Amino acid sequence: MFRIETAQALPLDHDTLEDLALGWQEQGVRPELKALIPNMADYDTIFIGYPIWWYDLPMPMHSFLEKHDFAGKTVVLFSVHGGSQLSGTDEAIAKMLTESTVIGNALTISRSDMDSAESDVNSWLDDVTAGKG
Repeated sequence: MFRIETAQALPLDHDTLEDLALGWQEQGVRPELKALIPNMADYDTIFIGYPIWWYDLPMPMHSFLEKHDFAGKTVVLFSVHGGSQLSGTDEAIAKMLTESTVIGNALTISRSDMDSAESDVNSWLDDVTAGKG
């Protein structure tokens, strides 16, 4: 497991974080990451989880995707949202990672449904591991 973190500590206050995220998005900022995956070549299948920020992929995710080589990898996506579902981020990632196989069965769960999401996650994992993605 690898945690994607920005080099700059992000604000813990939701409103402040929203303002920062929107500013980054409007300016196309690619924030510096705290670390990169040192042994990416060791993995064939990579699960990538992310939140939806302002109906889009968070700018730190752009940094992460652009700084790693996903060629030949199978990529499985999952996200959490506040009402906007995947917002096309699965398609955007597939366009960014043209040399990889991005599984089309991305999971997205509303932040309001996190307490009851376990069965949905387990069912999705069963489908992905059975090749139904």
